[in-house]
Amino acid sequence: VHYILLFFSYFSFINAVLAVFNLVPLPPLDGSKILAALLSDRARYKFYQYQNMLSMIGMLLIVSGSLTGPLSVLENAVCELACGVAVPSGRRIVIVYEHGKNGNTFL
Repeated sequence: VHYILLFFSYFSFINAVLAVFNLVPLPPLDGSKILAALLSDRARYKFYQYQNMLSMIGMLLIVSGSLTGPLSVLENAVCELACGVAVPSGRRIVIVYEHGKNGNTFL
């Protein structure tokens, strides 16, 4: 049971990280399409005109780690929101793993 819950915990965390990363408004990510939809026609034209340059700058920022702080804040917020939806009463599921002399037990 512990390994199944651990799997789903990692699965939900990775899913939240990918969701937040995909919403970064840099081409070719989906966030750039959302941003372009919110811009005026003139600003959208400029945005698409500089799309290649913005993409390179964004990837450099991501690879250098400059966006790690802001992205981690958003990822944690999404994970907390997902936990609140999964457990509406606000209770947390806590599994205590204890390695005893007679084997492994879950409390």
